[in-house]
Amino acid sequence: MLNALYKSVVSTVGNVTGLGGLPSSMKFHITKKVVDGGGRSSFWEVYEGTSKADGSEVTALVLLKKTATYTEVLMARNAMNRMRTLRHPCVLKVYDAVENDTGIYVVVERCSRLADFSWRQEDRKQPCVWGLYSIISALRFLIVDGKLVHDNASLVDLSGVWRWLWAATNSSTDVDVVKTYRATTGKLCNVGPQSVFVTPEGEFRLGGFELARPISEADGNRLVSDIDSSGLTRFVPPRSLMSGNPSVVDLYGLALVAAYLLNGEVLYRGEESFNPGEDPAASIPSQYRGGFRSLSLHEISRARDAGMVVTRLANSSFLKENSQVTILHFLESQLRLATAAAQDEFFDSVLPNALSSLPVTMQVTVLLHNLVQVVDDVSRLAAPALVNLTKIVQRSSSEISFLRY
Repeated sequence: MLNALYKSVVSTVGNVTGLGGLPSSMKFHITKKVVDGGGRSSFWEVYEGTSKADGSEVTALVLLKKTATYTEVLMARNAMNRMRTLRHPCVLKVYDAVENDTGIYVVVERCSRLADFSWRQEDRKQPCVWGLYSIISALRFLIVDGKLVHDNASLVDLSGVWRWLWAATNSSTDVDVVKTYRATTGKLCNVGPQSVFVTPEGEFRLGGFELARPISEADGNRLVSDIDSSGLTRFVPPRSLMSGNPSVVDLYGLALVAAYLLNGEVLYRGEESFNPGEDPAASIPSQYRGGFRSLSLHEISRARDAGMVVTRLANSSFLKENSQVTILHFLESQLRLATAAAQDEFFDSVLPNALSSLPVTMQVTVLLHNLVQVVDDVSRLAAPALVNLTKIVQRSSSEISFLRY
């Protein structure tokens, strides 16, 4: 009891003094700060934490108002509100969110930036197709079902965004947002690789919703390429995308994600080796480029319906027939609905035959996690699932650290 009281006091004092504690009403503890603060393009302070109820691991995003600019508070508030309402398996999951006089606090599932995702050396020639498919699915949900523009692949002329933010927050309009924003460091996540997050189980999530808003309210925004923050310069859409459908910026961001995730060498070396150049689609390895021709700058600048483009990509044979996608899709979505014969065929033939061709990184994260769940939850399939699980463990036993899941 004294220990619980101590933790409550520490949490409250940390909140009041700006030391990074969460409000006492939130059912989570902060354990340590992530050193890089979530990346140089984020104004959030990022912490690892745990649930007070069961000790499960979480990530906490914190914006302290006393050190934030007014515009950063508006964007953080918008991100919090959007994340509260967006429900999709490939969108960053929110457990709790609070705003008070001190700051904005958002607790999400445990995750890290894509740049911090550890890609194994033997996978340097392998694309991360399952991750790309997840982000395409999330973006399709955002544009087609949610009727939203993510619009965070660059800084924009915020005159249009400003009017929308004021209306959304019922604030007065006596501050020049453009001047205010340019006085900040311009630190933002974006639709590109820096807005992609990965859970410890190897599942990919889309985040970075600071400027997300309805497509119908996106008129009047102008994309610019002169960004004040050096951390975002590589992700600025070119001037050829400054007019037209406002959602084309999301296609540009998707092109960056595709160029990043389809290049195993970049994944292994890290984000500093990623330089998409003028046309990010040109950075996609030649053997995969055909399926993503619609993401070239020429095609993006002509696009009239971003939703149609991402839907076509999500249904493309390159993704739908790729073994990384088909294996995980069966385990996550089809297993419990499949016939006994189909289940047996998957574990006795399909998975064993595909295993050697799958990236080892995928095997020891998301695939292993799914197989552990089958062993725990589906008694009839526990034995064949365990056979495949054992093959993975034998191959990489020294690097598997999350069997507790």
